Amino acid sequence: MSYRIAIVDDEEDIREGLADLVDWPGLGYTVVARLEDGRDAISFIQSHPVDVILSDIKMTFVSGLELAKYVYDQRYDIKMILISGYKEFEFAQQALNYRVAHYLLKPTRLSEVHQVLRDVKTSLDKEKAEKELALDIKNQNEEMLSMLRRQFFAELAAGTLAEREEIGRRLHFIRLPVDPDISPCCLYSIRIPHDGPYMAPRTADQEANRIFRFIQQAYRNEQDCIQHIPLRSEAGIIRMAAIDVTGGFTGITYIEEKVVHHFATVKSRISAVLGKDACLEEVRSYARLMDLVPAAPSSSEPEPVPNDRLSVSPGPEPVRFDPLVIQKAKTYIQEKYNQDITLEDVAEHVYLSPVYFSRLFKKQTGRNFTDYVTEIRILRAMEYLRQPQYKVYEISSIIGYKSTKYFFKLFKQYAGCTPTEYRNMMP
Repeated sequence: MSYRIAIVDDEEDIREGLADLVDWPGLGYTVVARLEDGRDAISFIQSHPVDVILSDIKMTFVSGLELAKYVYDQRYDIKMILISGYKEFEFAQQALNYRVAHYLLKPTRLSEVHQVLRDVKTSLDKEKAEKELALDIKNQNEEMLSMLRRQFFAELAAGTLAEREEIGRRLHFIRLPVDPDISPCCLYSIRIPHDGPYMAPRTADQEANRIFRFIQQAYRNEQDCIQHIPLRSEAGIIRMAAIDVTGGFTGITYIEEKVVHHFATVKSRISAVLGKDACLEEVRSYARLMDLVPAAPSSSEPEPVPNDRLSVSPGPEPVRFDPLVIQKAKTYIQEKYNQDITLEDVAEHVYLSPVYFSRLFKKQTGRNFTDYVTEIRILRAMEYLRQPQYKVYEISSIIGYKSTKYFFKLFKQYAGCTPTEYRNMMP
């Protein structure tokens, strides 16, 4: 990487000599400005990015020391290197107060300048690496927090998280300052229909994940008193949760209005960036977070508060959210379905033992692992069968079956007809 350096000296011979004689590219720098006074330097850095300033300490209007003080006071991320004559060396101690990186004496030797520049570059490289590491850690922490919030709502809606004390503990852990007994929330969906040319299954999955990540980022800019948590994506639908973090004193009307208002902004971004239309679906409002917990068999099911102002799907069944580990397993299967994928592979991917994963998968999906993989493959086969350029035996291989005869057998068991018969039924 090349760092940007500005040379500041009121003596033209020194200024131009430094600019022309030093091997800047070889040292990892690009000279972006040659300036004759600290006043010019201040004006320049206000509108141009600079990494290093090499400046004389004594100049007519604004000295190098004053320039260093300005950089320090304004918190510019710029390394200062000051050059002075022997008589001005008493300023060196003062320069330390402004975190000047190096101090050179006139007459400067080229070898000394090179060494100082190498030292500064080493320091810049180290700081850059530390910033990148800190950013990576921050991004990982944000991603982990997002996953934990998704997991929380998934378990809440699935009924696997029901104890009030544990819900409160988990809310604190995922940094949602709400009271589950009084804070209203919403479950809603964003539909993004696919109206373009046919898209292959794997490409469609990648597109869905891309849109999911985009919406996740877009809603980060809309967080205020309402927190929006993207939960999962499926076939053009993004499942979302929204919760009031004001303390629960605003009521359902407020969170509904906020959901609509925030969605309007995100909808515009989806249209502008992705070129897709979007709409709200399946909006279900709850007077308190605890109402998301499915009722016990002996109790009446908590009813969501009806909302005539929003576009609500008429279906009586609440939206089902799988636990995060099952979501992750399903995503992995959908990505690897055409390979020789085993239950052990998926269990290892989600960090569970094969036996426990098998039981959990059956409990949460109602199907065993093999049946689910078969279903994914047959559904993909149906997609390919709608495209006449693919031969049936080619589709068998594409979806992961080496034996066409075996593929025919499974397809007929699932669809009630052979692949050829299915294709012939297509309009």
